Amino acid sequence: MSVAIGLDDFVPWLAAQSAPEKDVQFFQRTPWTRKIVENPLFRAVPCPTRLITPGTSHNAFMAKTINKPSCVDHWLMLIRKEYSAPKEVTKGTIAQSRFPPNAETYNTDDSEFIMLLDVGEDLDGFAGRVQGGVLCAILDEALSICVEYHRQASSSSRAPLYTVQLNTTFRDGVNTPGLIAVKSWLVAKEGRKWLIRGQICDAEGHVLTQAEGIWVAAAENKL
Repeated sequence: MSVAIGLDDFVPWLAAQSAPEKDVQFFQRTPWTRKIVENPLFRAVPCPTRLITPGTSHNAFMAKTINKPSCVDHWLMLIRKEYSAPKEVTKGTIAQSRFPPNAETYNTDDSEFIMLLDVGEDLDGFAGRVQGGVLCAILDEALSICVEYHRQASSSSRAPLYTVQLNTTFRDGVNTPGLIAVKSWLVAKEGRKWLIRGQICDAEGHVLTQAEGIWVAAAENKL
């Protein structure tokens, strides 16, 4: 059984966990998601934001509010087995990033994290379409996990990380009920700044929503 994690043990926790079998089996029933689940470059793990931190309301939206059959009944996360440390870029590089980038589907094999979600009708804004704010929240979670993993795997810093910018482009509607793949990957690290991108894709690999975010770690001397 998976238990909620603390900030400092994020990477070892993921290394020690196996994904919930019910979610693995669910996504193995559909050919296109089965191909992702069985990709040898990735390992299925529990999604930490689906777990409540004991004694707090941390993760309550993902772990309780939308964790139900009519919202997101199944949520599986896959992490790339081979870790590549981020390369430091020169000062000013992240500020020069232009969004949106090319909207072609990011190659699955080059993604660092992939989330598979079973989205239901209680997420609707317009009938049969996931509400846009929910999609932003899902992308924020996906990108946050990606940057936190990179930060902990590459340094000893545990200063709080803050989302300071999340640019989102809605290219097409996300239908309900249905399955989606949420891909995320690190673009650049510049001092305390991290640039991350992500995409929500359908069965054909079409990009439905894409995002680019900047995260900044608090200065150690200000904690």
